[in-house]
Amino acid sequence: RPVAARITNGAIRNGAVVALRVREANGTFSLEAEWTSNDLISPATPIIVNGVVFALSSGRPAAAGRTGSPAVLFAHDGVSGKALWNSGKSMTASASPGSFWSALSQVYVGADEGTVYAFGFLDERR
Repeated sequence: RPVAARITNGAIRNGAVVALRVREANGTFSLEAEWTSNDLISPATPIIVNGVVFALSSGRPAAAGRTGSPAVLFAHDGVSGKALWNSGKSMTASASPGSFWSALSQVYVGADEGTVYAFGFLDERR
C-alpha cells in the first residue's frame, strides 16, 4: 500500500519527483517516501548535483486548438525536500525530451523551439 511522503511541496496532479528512504526492520528492507517535489508537467529524470535535486517540469508543447505550457526548472534540497529555487517564467517553451543535463557549474535545458537555457549554480568541487 502506498505511503504518503512526510514532506510535500504542494498537491500533485500531473507528476512529481519522489525521494525514497530505505528502511530496515528485523532484516526486512522497505522503501518509504521521504519527500515529494511540487507538481511537475511531464517530469524529466532529475539531476542531483552537490546534494541539490534539479527537477524539470518539461511542460506541454502547443498543439492544434490547445495552448502549451513552458518548462520550469526546480531546485530542492536533497535531504529535506525544501524548495530552494525555481526558474519561474524564464523559459518560454516546453522542453525537449531528454534535453536536460549538467556540466561546468550549469544546468542546461533544451527547449522545443531550439533555445538552450543555462542556469548557474555553485559547484563545490571547483
